Parts: sequence; C-alpha cells; structure tokens
Amino acid sequence: MDKVVDVINFILLDGLMLVILFLGISMLILLAQQFSLGRSIEVKLANASSWNGATLAAIGGAVTPFCSCSTVPVLSGMLRSKIGLASCFTFLISSPVINEGVIILLVSGPGFGSAVIFVLSAALLSILAGIIVERTGMIRFLRPLGTVAVPEGYMGGSTGEVSRPAFRTALSFSWGAARMELRQIMPYLVIGIVIGGLIHGYMPENILTDLDHTFPPYLLIPLVALIAVPLYISPMAIVPIGYALIEKGMDPGPLVALLISGAGTSLPEMILLLRLFRWPLIVAHIVAVVTAAVILGFLAQWTIPNF
Repeated sequence: MDKVVDVINFILLDGLMLVILFLGISMLILLAQQFSLGRSIEVKLANASSWNGATLAAIGGAVTPFCSCSTVPVLSGMLRSKIGLASCFTFLISSPVINEGVIILLVSGPGFGSAVIFVLSAALLSILAGIIVERTGMIRFLRPLGTVAVPEGYMGGSTGEVSRPAFRTALSFSWGAARMELRQIMPYLVIGIVIGGLIHGYMPENILTDLDHTFPPYLLIPLVALIAVPLYISPMAIVPIGYALIEKGMDPGPLVALLISGAGTSLPEMILLLRLFRWPLIVAHIVAVVTAAVILGFLAQWTIPNF
C-alpha cells in the first residue's frame, strides 16, 4: 500500500512540477525571443563556430538549473531558431550534468577546489559531446520542426516578421503559445511520468547501498550510471538524496555517477525528446550523459578521499 501511495505522490507532485516548469520555461523563452535579449543570443549562437557555439551553450547550461525534462522546451526553441546542433546538444547535456546539487555537495564536503574541477570537467565533456554529434552528421536524425504555434488573436507584423511588441501583448502570446506546446507534448509527459512513478515506487530502497558493499568502485561507477538512466531525479532532490547516501557510507565516485546520470537522463525526458529526435540521436544523448557520469565518477573517486 505504501508503494502505491509513493507512486501516486510521485505522479501528482512531480507531474505538477514538470508541467509548471515546462510552462514557465517555455514562456520565458518565448518572451526573450520577442525582445532584443533573446534575438541577440540567438544571433550569436547561430553565427558562432561549432566550438564557440558549444562553449557558449555550456556556459548557458551551467547557469541554468534545469532538470533533464525541463531542458526540452529550451532545446525546442534553440532548434526552431536554427542554432547549430553542436550548441543545442551541448546545452542539452550541460544543463543537467553541470549539476548545482552535486556542486553543493562538493563545496560542503571536499571543498571549493573539487567543485571547480567538477564544473570545468563537466563543461569540457558537454562541449566534446556536442562537437562529436555534429561532426558525425547526426543532424539527419533531427525531426522537422514547424514554427511556434501562434494563439488566436495575436497580432504580428504584416510581413511575417514579429515587431517588438508591448510587454502585455508579448506576455499574452507567450502564455498562449506555451499552452499550445504543452498540449502537444502532454501525452508524452503523462506516459513518462507514470513509468517514472512505477520505477520510483517499486525499486528496492536498499539496492544502491547493497551494491556499494558488493562491487568495487571501478565496477560500481559504470553500473550505477546505467541503473540511473531511466530514473527521474529532480534537481531539488539531489542534495537530500546525496546526503542520505553519504550517511550510508557510499563512496564519492558511485554517488557522483548516480546523481549525474539520474539528473541528466530519465524516461520522461526520453519520451519528450521523441518529438525532437529520432532514436539514434536519443541513444547518442544517453551515451553522452552516461559517459560523462562515469568519467566524472572516476574523477571524484580518485580526487576526493571522502565526503
């Protein structure tokens, strides 16, 4: 009975949080795109070289505390703005991988130096992932996107260009377009959240600590990174989960790998990405996040004696 309650709570609470995040982020992106800030950023990213664009995207990902699911509306806006795949993919990886929760754990434990090494390493891995995906021609696995749906009653320019609107008009347009986008993506979101809730409710609570005492770190780090792929770990939950596992004696390497992989991938996110990516690009995304989680896990295991 308790597990059923856990599943229902996960579906209702996390589902509501994702809906609010999706609407809020979509509105902010649409507002920015209608004013000079959004346009100047889009122009810089669209005109930048692959390396420069990926670097800017990694910086943007580092300062945006988005979970894996809430990066999807940002990614959709970037793709619609014709920003290069290297930049888009780098942002998709870096936003959840350069993880504020892990940074808090590192600063409060080993110290500021470990956090700096983590951020720089995660940013480099994200940039490399974006460059590799673009250079290997995986742009062919993007699904075609139309323009943002325009709500009824919105007044644009007569030439198809949207002139800089009054804030109230821009806000109304952003709210309507965000709701339309949410309606299109809602079936994917519901399916993903239900599956995620079942995994959350019925996965044995002691599995991670049991594994920690069964396998050596060099085997456990890639193992927990793979186990965490379908899980949904909210950015708000990373710190309490991290402290709980630290208290149970979990090594730093497996802990970092678990939190990064769980925050960077999830079944809800993969289902949402089906609207933007074909399967080979989704697999590339999973491989990139898991690889980053494993490398950063080994880095933590070798450089951090304890929490």
